[in-house]
Amino acid sequence: MAVSKVTVIVLVVLSLCAIVATGLLVYFFAGRYGDDDPVDVTNTTPTPPTTTPPSEVTDVRLPVHLHPTLYNIKILAKFDQENDYPLHGEATIDLACDSPGSNVTLHAKNLNVTSATVTTAEGTELAVSDRTYDPERDFFIAMLDEDLEAGKTYRIRMEYRGRLQRDLVGYYLSQYDEGDSTRNLAVTKFQPTDARKAFPCFDEPDFKANFSVSLGRPNGTNWVALSNMNSTGITGDTSEPGYVWESFETSVPMSTYLVAFAVSEFAADGANVSLAEGEIPFKVWARPEMIEFTQKAMEHGPAILKYFEEYFDIPYPLPKMDMIALPDFASGAMENWGLVTYREEYLLYQWNQTSAATLTRIVYIIAHELAHMWFGDLVTPVWWNDLWLNEGFASYVMYLGSERVEPNWSWMDQFVFSDLQDVLYLDSLENSHSISVEVNNPNQISQIFDRISYAKGASVIRMMSHFLTEKIFKKGVSDYLKAFQYDNAVQDDLWQYLEWAVGNATKPALPTLSALPGTVKDIMDSWTLFTGYPVVNATREGQTVTFQQKRFLLNPGASEKLTTLWYIPLNVIGSSNSTDDFDSTGAMAWLEKTGESVALGLPSEDEDWYLVNLQQTGYYRVNYDDGNWEALRAALAADHTVIPTINRAGLLDDALSLARAGLLDYRVALNLTGYLGSEKAYIPWAATIRNFNYIRGMIETTGTYDHYKAYILSLLRHVMTPGFNFPTLEEVPKDGNYTDVTGVMYETLIWTTACEMGEESCVDVTADLFKKWKDNYDESKPDEPTLNPSMKALVYCQGVREGGEDAWEFIYKHYNLTNYASERTLVLQAMACTNISKLLDRYLDLLLGEGGAIQRQDVSRAFAYIAANPHGRLDAFKFVRDNWDYLQATFGVGTAAFGRFITPFSSFNTETELALLEFLKDAHSNELGSAERAMEQTIESVQINIRWIGDNIDVVTDWLKMKNSVEVL
Repeated sequence: MAVSKVTVIVLVVLSLCAIVATGLLVYFFAGRYGDDDPVDVTNTTPTPPTTTPPSEVTDVRLPVHLHPTLYNIKILAKFDQENDYPLHGEATIDLACDSPGSNVTLHAKNLNVTSATVTTAEGTELAVSDRTYDPERDFFIAMLDEDLEAGKTYRIRMEYRGRLQRDLVGYYLSQYDEGDSTRNLAVTKFQPTDARKAFPCFDEPDFKANFSVSLGRPNGTNWVALSNMNSTGITGDTSEPGYVWESFETSVPMSTYLVAFAVSEFAADGANVSLAEGEIPFKVWARPEMIEFTQKAMEHGPAILKYFEEYFDIPYPLPKMDMIALPDFASGAMENWGLVTYREEYLLYQWNQTSAATLTRIVYIIAHELAHMWFGDLVTPVWWNDLWLNEGFASYVMYLGSERVEPNWSWMDQFVFSDLQDVLYLDSLENSHSISVEVNNPNQISQIFDRISYAKGASVIRMMSHFLTEKIFKKGVSDYLKAFQYDNAVQDDLWQYLEWAVGNATKPALPTLSALPGTVKDIMDSWTLFTGYPVVNATREGQTVTFQQKRFLLNPGASEKLTTLWYIPLNVIGSSNSTDDFDSTGAMAWLEKTGESVALGLPSEDEDWYLVNLQQTGYYRVNYDDGNWEALRAALAADHTVIPTINRAGLLDDALSLARAGLLDYRVALNLTGYLGSEKAYIPWAATIRNFNYIRGMIETTGTYDHYKAYILSLLRHVMTPGFNFPTLEEVPKDGNYTDVTGVMYETLIWTTACEMGEESCVDVTADLFKKWKDNYDESKPDEPTLNPSMKALVYCQGVREGGEDAWEFIYKHYNLTNYASERTLVLQAMACTNISKLLDRYLDLLLGEGGAIQRQDVSRAFAYIAANPHGRLDAFKFVRDNWDYLQATFGVGTAAFGRFITPFSSFNTETELALLEFLKDAHSNELGSAERAMEQTIESVQINIRWIGDNIDVVTDWLKMKNSVEVL
């Protein structure tokens, strides 16, 4: 076969590229993996054989011949032995036998069960012939000489030993500094599968039972023990000198992952609050030094709890509510029934230290966790495949609860940007997953604690509430919760109660109901059981708009494994409609799973433009015909307020995402952004900057970047008029009652973007503020307020970026002196802003080691900050490669944190970088564990980036050059 000259040249170029790539791969992968010793994770149970990777163990469910009815748990953790914190426990479990069996099998992990006896209800002891562990499944098995009989009750009593560890899961040790001393506390984090690390138990959500807990704690007036229920007081000394037992009322039926306890020297701020069934104590606990900063939690927590009583039409079922702010915690917060645990930065508020964005987060996280008292705690999914029923509902109604206590903070605007538009990116990958997804082992379970379960779950629930109407939605949800209270359910149970609510609704008052194309289950199954979401293509002819659907994928060349179609609620509005009509978010028509198109009429043939998906309540993107895109651009340029804020943000996000996927000419999408110089609202700007940051990441190392900066600055300079001054500390309301919190976020976003683009006025003012702060810093008062809390992140970052090694060392010193968790988070971000490689390397070194310089809870977050810096990206990759074993041992055992060391590499955009990732994946193919999906999604993202550069960089570059020439003229 003849070979052309062009082919020869191409082959030579490819060969040279391969040689370069091979050299880089040898450089990156020379040496062995994981030279650092892993953290001590010693098991007192046998370790799994290395020939059976955890990801391959699928049969992990407990046998079902027994179910627990009552636990009596006694746990004593000792604090007074240096570097060894032994845990002694007794677990007595009453069991109901549902079918014959010759064993008692339950979960235990990192526990040494020293004795186990099984008795009948009458007290007759049954012979235990063997006690075995199945470490691959965390099973403790007591084999019996005789069969258990169905219908009878039994009891197993176990004594066991363990120790408190520092791994932030199970019953773990936490520490904090108070003055010159280090204080200890022990606290729990059991979700999803770590109750088994604290006591032997049936550690699956379907095994609900009552719990009677006694905690051993030091005998001192400053020590307090907390659990889900109220304390019944001190019940006597333990066998350990200096320790006493504190016992608690028997709980309502609940799942093991919701059991919680804490032993600490914390203080409380609290009051009795009136709820539907009387007064209960409501307390917020924190380190004594921090207790004054609980006022926002105490102000909003009770009000939100009352709101959810009204919303769900069910009284809060427990006799008290405690919320506790922890110095280190693996999650943002956890919904343990009656004892909600939080990271300090997500519960404590100080007006001159906490940014408006963090205050917003505090409010909605409190609302999220209190919503779980009903959705998740009162009614719990049968299994983790329906985790989204917990998290999706809490992630939606938290905005409703937040709106009750802060009605002026544009919560639905925030929802659209932070949840709906955010998750649309992840869900546009082939390697996304369905909302309801089959999971088996703990690694798979931990992987679904992601944006799909939370944000997509919330988005489809919001969509459903709009097409059913809020009245019917609330009725169905309330009836479902009442029917399954103290029990478990699956998503079909919820669909059934919503269907009944539809059937019992008053039809004349709800005219849209007749348009439902199927049952609630039919409609919602298409959104929960299938991966991804659609793009709705809208084409206008005269007065008629025709709609068709197709799955939206960022990679237009991706081959779909199956043809996915959805039931899609449609609505449309024309330019002649009033802005009030944008609130009519019910379904005017439906695209159905048949794949057939559907048409809707506009008010007249003279409409200048039309718009679909009002208030972006539907979980889909919309692509218009060319004429309508141009008409929408013209409308925004003439008077953008004719389209409400949410839909302006939706148009920008859809257009730029469609262009990214090759479904819309990039020039059309970029032209739409031209009006932003007149935009004063937060989420249209935020949606645009998020999309522009992607373009920035693709071209930042090319000669095109100057054109990119020039265009962004041309928009910003229209916004940053002479009156647009840098906010001062005096502008921060001392009571935290912002009249317009998204307005503050808007100012922060504009200033931050301006500094990133090198705007002189921003660079100069931030440099001056950083210098003044540094020059007047008093180490004895490190948290003396001198900077606007909403602008500190920008000032710190710019100070480090411009100030070199001296500035970096100074801010790291501040990290070690500050007493505020939210302040440490800002410093972690700022430390990654340096462009000096040796400082980024030093920062990476700080992430290593038990009790290291960076708290374990913050390590993956700090790593992501470093990896986001182009100067640190490859060093971050080398860090993961060289420390794989340590990271896997420390963060990869049944938690989602391990994947966070992979996802930052989604910004890679060269074939060599792709090869690095693929080599890393292949080298550890049997030990990815909870990072398996993160690795697949990251590799897919890099493939998309490479394609984007090939398809779009010339078009985007030419547009930017043209636009900047016009601006100059």
